[in-house]
Amino acid sequence: GTFNGGSGLSPGIDIAISKFDTSGTFLLYSTYIGGNSDELPHSLIVNNFDELFILGTTSSTNYPYTSGCYYSTFNGGTPNYLQQGLGANYINGSDIVASNLSADGTSLLASTFIGGS
Repeated sequence: GTFNGGSGLSPGIDIAISKFDTSGTFLLYSTYIGGNSDELPHSLIVNNFDELFILGTTSSTNYPYTSGCYYSTFNGGTPNYLQQGLGANYINGSDIVASNLSADGTSLLASTFIGGS
């Protein structure tokens, strides 16, 4: 993935994911996921196929989503500035995001917005 930044701590915040081998010694992959505003991951889960599921929040109107997803539109809401605590600024409000990465981190298998205004 590419770093897209945002409006929190300079130069903004995307979700960064790094996967290491079971010894914690060798980096298997590292990637970013995010849009034009700030994102924060909240939960990471790996399934039996070694695919990663990310549950987080975004303020990005263009956070990546996949075809056929539950909801492809960002709804946002009231702006929320978390700069004092987490360093993120949700200038467009926020939605929950759920994203699924392939076992090797090269493919976004599924991704959706979840939220209202």
